[in-house]
This record gives sequence, C-alpha cells and structure tokens, in this order.
Amino acid sequence: LERSVVRLQEMLQLINDFLDVSQLDEARIAQELEPTCLSTLVQPVVAEMAARARDKDVTLQADVPSDLSWVLGSPKRLHQLLVNLLDNGIKFTSKGGLVTLTLAEEDDRVRVDVTDTGTGIPASYLPHIFEDYFRVRRQEFIPGAGLGLSTARRIVEAHGGKIWVESPYRPDQTGSRFTFCLPKAKVSVKNGDHD
Repeated sequence: LERSVVRLQEMLQLINDFLDVSQLDEARIAQELEPTCLSTLVQPVVAEMAARARDKDVTLQADVPSDLSWVLGSPKRLHQLLVNLLDNGIKFTSKGGLVTLTLAEEDDRVRVDVTDTGTGIPASYLPHIFEDYFRVRRQEFIPGAGLGLSTARRIVEAHGGKIWVESPYRPDQTGSRFTFCLPKAKVSVKNGDHD
C-alpha cells in the first residue's frame, strides 16, 4: 500500500506538470503581472521547501535582502519558479549537502541564484537542460517528467528575464548554480504602496 501511495503521488505530480506546461502561455502570464516584492514572496517558498530538505537531510539556506527592488511579475508563477528550482537543487543534492537561495540587485535587474553541492551536470547535457522532457541520465532513479526546468525557463522568459546554469560553478567544487534575472519594476514603493 505504501508503494502504491508513492506511485500515485508521482503520477499526480506528472499530471500536474503537464497541466502547468499547457497553461504557460506568455499572453496569459502577461495578464497576471503586477509589481511584486520577491523578498516577501521567497519566505513562504523557503518554508514550504524546508520540510523536503529536512527529509533528505539537506541544509536549505536563504540570503534575502529586505530592501530588494520590486519586479513586475506574476506572484503565482514566480512562486512556482522558485519551488521548481529549489526542488531541483534538493532532489540532486546528496545527504548532508547544501542548497542556497540568494537574491541580489544588479543594475536594472534582480538576480536570483540557487546553488547546490550535488554531483553537478555533465558538460554535454548543459545545452539541453532547459528543454522539455530532458532528463540527465543517472544511476539512481529520480522520478519526474523532465519539465521542471523547462517550466522555469518559460516563466522567466514570459517575465522578460533570462535564466542559465553553471556546473560546476566554481572550479574547486561540485554542484550547480541556476541563475535567473528579472527586470526591476518601474515603480516607486513607499510604505507598502506602489505608484
């Protein structure tokens, strides 16, 4: 029964992944855009993913400035984007490893990095990592449809941003760093209001 429950949960996740992809239309997402505070949005995402990290004995850290500039975004889609990237990092990081979420400002954009201490991605796979249904071949079976990163790419591009991966992201370390940048919203935010 326990195995059946696990398989049913995996099947449900696959169905949800397919449904998500079918709804990722740029015109639809454009209607959802509003000035959004990523610092506020990150808190529930980290809380949501903390249990998954604990279950795998992976440390999850977040470095989020409280005075970060706002972006023009869909809170629902950005939540989904962050969950996908953190889930990916946790999924491919071994017991005792570390996944870090870092937000920072760069000129006219906000940069988000998700780094992990996993085994990394072979260089031959890097050009394909954001393609639909692409999965890195590994010795151990890890469930999924290969849609998490392609979904992340679609969301970022619908927001006018860019996403990329570096693996390894430091010469002396294993692991991967997924980075996306979003344009800052052209608003002034004071006392919680935006113009």
